Amino acid sequence: MGRPRPATVGGIETELVPAPDRASAEDADDAESDGRGPGRGIRRFVGGFLGLFLLGGLIGVEAWPLTGWKMYARLRHGDFWGWQVRAVGTDGSERSVDLRHAPAAYHGVTHFLSDFEGLPATERQSVCLALGPVARAQHQTVAAVAIDHVLGRIPVDPGGPPSPSTRRVRVHQCELE
Repeated sequence: MGRPRPATVGGIETELVPAPDRASAEDADDAESDGRGPGRGIRRFVGGFLGLFLLGGLIGVEAWPLTGWKMYARLRHGDFWGWQVRAVGTDGSERSVDLRHAPAAYHGVTHFLSDFEGLPATERQSVCLALGPVARAQHQTVAAVAIDHVLGRIPVDPGGPPSPSTRRVRVHQCELE
């Protein structure tokens, strides 16, 4: 900007100040000096984020905070396929291992098991053996751990015990030492 120049306008002595150039006006807008709202940089960021958010929904990306909303879009029926960890006793009896009462590190196991059938045999064995301490903590005479794919009913009370399965497919079983 230039220096003010004295001038007489309509008989009044004033100082003429040159208008700011276009780049200076944009800088002032970014600095929010006039209190009209967020600057151009903030508007660009929010617009870009919303664009990514909508694009994630359109192409089905499931990476937080972008989501394809699949959790809300799937139709839920009374029956579902899920996973169950079973403790096999030394006498051959089987009891369910309740992962809700396991340490926090085991709480997401059923989500990890969604790809369990596609894992190589060595990884299946590792996962199965890692569930051994949880099974032993809940049942004293555990000789093996079994991982079953089960067909069950969606419980009415989420805090209640799971309903008995109507179909069970044994996917893997490992003997504990």
